[in-house]
Amino acid sequence: MPTPKRLVQALVGSPETLSGWVPHSGYDHDNKLFYIDGELRKGEVDSHSHGFTLEGYPQTGANEELARIIRSIITVCPAHTGLQITLYASPNLIKYFKRYSNLRQVDPDQEARASEIGRPVRNENIYRTLSRRAIQYYQKGTRRSLFRDENFCLRNFRLIISVVRPGLPEEDKILDTLKLRDSIRGALKSAYIPNEVWDVNDYLKYMTEVLNPSVPLNDFYPQYDDGRELKAQIVKRDTLCRVSERGLTFTGEGDPVEVRNYSVLNYPQHVAMWDMANLIGDQFQTALQYPCPFQITTGIWVGDSESMKQRAMMKSARATSNAESPLAKVLPDLQEKKRDWDLVLKSISQGGTMVSLYHQFTLFAPPDVAQAAEESLMAIARTRNFELTNDQYMQIQSLLNTLPMTLSREMYADMKKARRVTTKTAENAIHMAPLVADHRGSINPVMMLYTRRGQVFGLDLFDKQGGNYNAAIVGRSGSGKSVFMGTMALSYLATGAQVFMIDIGKSYQNLCRLVDGNFIMFTPESDINLNLFSLVEDIDEEMDVLKPLISQMAMPDDKPDSLINSEIEQAIRVVWDQKGKTMTVSDIADYFDNKGRASDPIDQRLIDFANMLFPYTSKGRYGKYFHGECNIDFNKQMTVLELEELSTKKDLQGVVLLILMYAIQQRMYLGDRKRKKVLFIDESWDLMGRKGAVSDFIKHAYKRVRKYGGSAVSGAQSLTDYLKTEAGQAALENSDWKFIMSQQPEVIDSLEREGGMSITEPTKRLLKSLRTSKGKYSEVFVYSDEMQAPARLVLDPYTLLMCSTQAEDYEAIREKTRQGLSMAEALDAVILERGQK
Repeated sequence: MPTPKRLVQALVGSPETLSGWVPHSGYDHDNKLFYIDGELRKGEVDSHSHGFTLEGYPQTGANEELARIIRSIITVCPAHTGLQITLYASPNLIKYFKRYSNLRQVDPDQEARASEIGRPVRNENIYRTLSRRAIQYYQKGTRRSLFRDENFCLRNFRLIISVVRPGLPEEDKILDTLKLRDSIRGALKSAYIPNEVWDVNDYLKYMTEVLNPSVPLNDFYPQYDDGRELKAQIVKRDTLCRVSERGLTFTGEGDPVEVRNYSVLNYPQHVAMWDMANLIGDQFQTALQYPCPFQITTGIWVGDSESMKQRAMMKSARATSNAESPLAKVLPDLQEKKRDWDLVLKSISQGGTMVSLYHQFTLFAPPDVAQAAEESLMAIARTRNFELTNDQYMQIQSLLNTLPMTLSREMYADMKKARRVTTKTAENAIHMAPLVADHRGSINPVMMLYTRRGQVFGLDLFDKQGGNYNAAIVGRSGSGKSVFMGTMALSYLATGAQVFMIDIGKSYQNLCRLVDGNFIMFTPESDINLNLFSLVEDIDEEMDVLKPLISQMAMPDDKPDSLINSEIEQAIRVVWDQKGKTMTVSDIADYFDNKGRASDPIDQRLIDFANMLFPYTSKGRYGKYFHGECNIDFNKQMTVLELEELSTKKDLQGVVLLILMYAIQQRMYLGDRKRKKVLFIDESWDLMGRKGAVSDFIKHAYKRVRKYGGSAVSGAQSLTDYLKTEAGQAALENSDWKFIMSQQPEVIDSLEREGGMSITEPTKRLLKSLRTSKGKYSEVFVYSDEMQAPARLVLDPYTLLMCSTQAEDYEAIREKTRQGLSMAEALDAVILERGQK
């Protein structure tokens, strides 16, 4: 058998530059098509090809219906079409990091300083400084694992689909190719895979990143020069590639990178599209993760359907003959081959088609990690019954096989002669395509999380198409709940939002003081006034909130009957008409007492209700808090209202909590509607009574928060903390976002039964596996109507110090600021002293 010229060169090496192997020579701007060179072979008139590339978001799950829809991207391809589907775990997170940083506030004097020196200047505020520190930390984990003792590499999964068709893109062929492209794009969109067509600069960005892997990552890429051949623009002049038996070593600017390529020696008997997600890492075993960037490519060659059919019939006949021979008694796999070919013929008879297929796995590893990365890849593949082999002496060809738009007739012929392709039905081929990866989260990364397999995961409570922006966070002691909530608060502060926190336990005292917030302690000696009526703006609109507040004061553990409920509304309206904002709880109590005594006979129920309100009247023990004008100061960007000092007075504590929620709502109502407002309530549901009218208050209050452009975020140690009170249940039901951290297994089992959440068995398994790795990350399951995914809060030392609830951390920072250091300088100094930098 004659050996192809390019294959010989790939085996022995070549004096050509690396870019010389790449077949892409030019670009059609008008149609976004690429010219692909080839070598003229015997019997061929035209060796050229043309192609296009699409990029989309990988799916986050798959089923048979999705596979059926996506299969059409193969069936619409005409004969002699090369289709490549690549899932690239890219280390380049610069775009996301910039988006994360640009969401942060700018310095008030930034423009003035820039104008003074005539160029852009860096923002020096604490939020921008923290974002830079976080990005510097995260970048350490893009090329290799962020942690020494655990495979955890940060990445962005990119889905790249390319098509190559024979011939130069002449007018008639262009129309056919454009129709094919539209058909494929339509099929992908039907499968909820949004996609865009690559232009030449998209091509250059990808090729420059992949073929210069040692170059430090940035967002500066070459722009296309139509005066030069396209492939001459993809490899930097100082990038050197050394070919060895098992890989390619790239050197030049930056640290060396070893690229190793692998192909499939044996496929599993059965594989489904959803199983392919396990080839990018195991959700449950940290050992089965990639410690470096990687790429998985499925190449599909669509040949002539009639010739493929004839070949299948011939193979089937031979398999049947072998299965019926005496040899089958000692070689049982002959029966298996017969069954396989019977299924192939059945598929063809039902309109299916046969294709040629290959898989290519590529690792981009630092030399000291390359062998461990190979062992991880082999172990991951083995768990899914894929047997891989290193492409020894075939590394250049293998690398070419992974690049978009390289599966031309020439490349397919070379692959076929080297026996590197297998035959599958179109249905089987699409099930083996790497189309599934992890969720990317929200578009706006107010918070930056990462999935277990390292996918960057943005989080923004306000990034929703419908419903509300409210959230419930549950996490048992030690799960990292307080740090998660504190990081969320810090993140929204950084973007300019106004943040309110109601807490019991002083968990957020440090953070509040470090950002120069207003920390308000409620003590028996506090000169704080909470007259709720002084806050009223629209008595009709706010009646649904005021009524349950009065009910809670009088009956914290019970609901008033319909008569008393009606009387409460009458009392509020009558006194409001008389006194307006100067009315107090005493006036409501007097109304009930007077009306009860004026009735004939005396209505003791009204008098009793007045007596139940007595503690909150001017003569009662709590009266001083509720007479006068509400004087809570919400002028600072962050306000923390600490109720721990009232812990011996649970009834007062609960009422204060609700009135503070009401006061904060009014602040949201009167404030700038364009400014985001977030209210955090941590571990307070036991204060609200088990059966009181407070559940009605919560329902209406949460709706009003949404109406005013705000979000209410509540926290508890366990889901049962929500479920044991009607108020907690109301908060849970009116929170479209749920963040579940480590919980007891029995609590997870109750989620669907008592928590109103639709939980599948695989999801339960994920929830039960959530954990916290001290000093590394805390895991959280993000649950909403738009996404369900496990993620990790991975904090850099600076943010972790900033959000710490430990008194010694706060004092260490304050000591530095008292010495005249800025907040950013103080954080640097403490981190340096502790040897964490």
